[in-house]
Amino acid sequence: MTTELKMTNDERLVWSALSGCRGKAMAVTQYELAQACTMTPRHVRQVIEQLIYKHRKPVGSTPAKKAGGYFVIDNEDEAKETADRYRRQAVKILQRAGVVLQISEREVFEQLQMQMEGL
Repeated sequence: MTTELKMTNDERLVWSALSGCRGKAMAVTQYELAQACTMTPRHVRQVIEQLIYKHRKPVGSTPAKKAGGYFVIDNEDEAKETADRYRRQAVKILQRAGVVLQISEREVFEQLQMQMEGL
């Protein structure tokens, strides 16, 4: 049984629309996907998350400041670039958590490490 058969109708619809967007040069905005798939932009984001986490689909994204959008990762450079951006975002979020909790970045990372070991 292929992964596509396990997908919901919405997942199949979004994946089908994204399949024509190979490489970041072909990125399509969430609004364009929403219009093409007749769903809300928020639902498109939720479906994209499912495609990535549940179905392990190679979906990349470009930042909104650079005419952001989603695309099917087409090569190793795009995968690395996408992963690097996610790591930078994660660090920024952890730094914010430290400010909110009034603890050092080191303590935030230590807490994260303990939580990850418990998974």
